[in-house]
Amino acid sequence: MEKHTRSKVKASLLTAGDTGNPKFKEDKLYYKPSEVSEKLGVSEEIIRRMFEKDKFKGARKTDGEHLRISKDAFITTTELDTKAKEILVRIDLKSQKAGDVDEFNL
Repeated sequence: MEKHTRSKVKASLLTAGDTGNPKFKEDKLYYKPSEVSEKLGVSEEIIRRMFEKDKFKGARKTDGEHLRISKDAFITTTELDTKAKEILVRIDLKSQKAGDVDEFNL
């Protein structure tokens, strides 16, 4: 294979921000337990127990015994989660500005 062609192929395989680490692409396909914990609003220990009970399709342990959960196991994406979090923060700020409401004295 020509040097130029090989460079093009290599460049097409790498994603933006890739440092050349082969784990980089794999990390984009999986969540860490802390990320799933935040996503679901439960502790990391619960996430680990769920993993042990095979509750996550495509979850696995790395060679270093670190738990990784496939992003395909979830309906929402990281982008949707971020957008939802921003909306909830805005709602919370508006609620704080409105103050307490006494439903018996409207």
